[in-house]
Amino acid sequence: MARCVGQQQKLTLSKDLEVALVTGIAGVDRSPADYARMLRTLIGNLDGMVFRCRNDAHWTMEFVSDGCVALTGYHPEDLVGNCTLGYNDVIVPEDRARVRESTTLPDQAPGRYAIEYRIRRADGTIRIVGERGTPVLDQHGAVVAYEGFIEDITERSGYRMRIEQQANYDALTGLANRRLLNDRLSQAILRAERDRSRIAVAFIDLDQFKIINDTFGHELGDNMLRSMAERLTGCVRQSDTVARQGGDEFVLLLTGHQDSEELLGVIQRVHAAIDKPWQAGRREFHVTCSVGVAVYPNDGRSAEVLLRNADVAMYKAKSNGRNNFQFFTAELNRMMVERVAIEHRLRNALSRKQLLLHYQPRVDVSSGRVVGAEALLRWRLPRQGVISPARFISVAEETGLIVPIGKWVLQAACQQAMAWQVVGLPPLVMSVNVSPRQFRQDNIVQTIADALHDSGLPPRYLQIELTEGLAMQDAENHVRMLDEIKALGVQIAIDDFGTGYSSLGYLKRFPVDQLKVDRSFVQDLATDPDDAAIVQAIIVLGHQLGLRIVAEGVETDAQYRFLHSSGCDEMQGYLFGRPMDAAEFAQLITLNESGQPGVLQGGWRSDTLLPRRNQGRGLRQNK
Repeated sequence: MARCVGQQQKLTLSKDLEVALVTGIAGVDRSPADYARMLRTLIGNLDGMVFRCRNDAHWTMEFVSDGCVALTGYHPEDLVGNCTLGYNDVIVPEDRARVRESTTLPDQAPGRYAIEYRIRRADGTIRIVGERGTPVLDQHGAVVAYEGFIEDITERSGYRMRIEQQANYDALTGLANRRLLNDRLSQAILRAERDRSRIAVAFIDLDQFKIINDTFGHELGDNMLRSMAERLTGCVRQSDTVARQGGDEFVLLLTGHQDSEELLGVIQRVHAAIDKPWQAGRREFHVTCSVGVAVYPNDGRSAEVLLRNADVAMYKAKSNGRNNFQFFTAELNRMMVERVAIEHRLRNALSRKQLLLHYQPRVDVSSGRVVGAEALLRWRLPRQGVISPARFISVAEETGLIVPIGKWVLQAACQQAMAWQVVGLPPLVMSVNVSPRQFRQDNIVQTIADALHDSGLPPRYLQIELTEGLAMQDAENHVRMLDEIKALGVQIAIDDFGTGYSSLGYLKRFPVDQLKVDRSFVQDLATDPDDAAIVQAIIVLGHQLGLRIVAEGVETDAQYRFLHSSGCDEMQGYLFGRPMDAAEFAQLITLNESGQPGVLQGGWRSDTLLPRRNQGRGLRQNK
């Protein structure tokens, strides 16, 4: 350590510094002593430390103001001349090299520097300081000293860090947000262009999150999102970025993945990590994810295009049944453009009265009479004509438009069923599909009650159809909701039975009237012994539970004969009638009731069927 200088020198301004300060003040004439006193007063009142130090290995202080006590916890006589320790010892060791580099290679105004670093005070606490200074040159231009000012900026720096955190990171998960992701992606593209390397952007959506969040509350949903964020972070390298795009959507920015198999490995790790059961108290939840991937440069050369194309691929993964991944292609882009156009037009479909209902008959097997109708949604555009439900129902479900559309379907179907009775047709049971989103988000019990009240239709002539998968999700809560619907006097059917994850225990508790055998089992009855066995088992099971069994998608005499001999109660399909408008359906009922040729007691002859035409099925597909 350098030799400690005398007490007189360390408590006074250096001669050179005093002359420089006095010379720099303009104003009325004063004596040098007055100027020196005034300068000491000003310097002593600063919230920080004025200093002059030598350009040596220890930053040996030639002068420090009294502000060093508040700043460092040391007195001037401790630091000047390195009597107790040198200022270099006050600087945190990890920051010393950076501080020296900043003073020797200034990046601001010529001859000036500014640097932030950490110091350890006399009491051991760490503070962040900001130093601004100017080098002092000798006659040969060499730096012999530095003069400047040091202040404590810990609180200010912490505030700045918090502002930066809020601006660039997601408050819930701590992941990068959209702003930071876009910045990092743009920088990664520049590096990839220079290095001729590849970048992958993976758009991830949690498939079942909305159901869980709506059912069990936002607090549980937020905890799940935090956990999923941690899982995703564990699937990638430190050089990659995991960001939260919003809601239950995440984005991975994967850099340096030259090998497609390596990239595929990351996606597989993501699926495996998300698929693990997640525990919340005594409840165990299972979620999956749909992943869309776009790769630079083939799928886009800008951050905006890559993100958009990865999003397009993700929607394709969801439409393919979820819990899978898709890479972007030009065909996916075309489909997404069409989807956006459909969404835009669908928002005005109700107000423009473009939606309509067709009806498909349900036939009682024992009597051959039409006993019910299923309301099937259609959308007619002025130029394009009728659009298949397969093209717009998924869009309506994802955007929430299915809720007002579903209300309209219930109201229109009830009004039509009552209108047929008013003109003298026999009462029929009107079946209406209720979509998953409408069932979860809408006050479905009140909606049904309103439709019955407004139309005047007796409740026993309305049947609500729910898919098996929807009924079994959160089955405990859905039992309560179904009991409320049943209390209205409405019939309840489980649609697409056999395709989901049935629980016979819950099925016994559900207030269900009918099971509808999915058409996928009916289609190959004559050729597939397994399908035949499944259908027979469903019929036996349903009858033992006191339920009526309806077979969907019946198209051939062979299917009809098998189902008739197996004890199926009702059938529905093109063998008995295509979906048709209200007027055609009324004509069919009139013929059926009048005993016209082709309608036989105990069975339906297919030689006088109405023309078959594929018009699409209800809220999902053809029946």
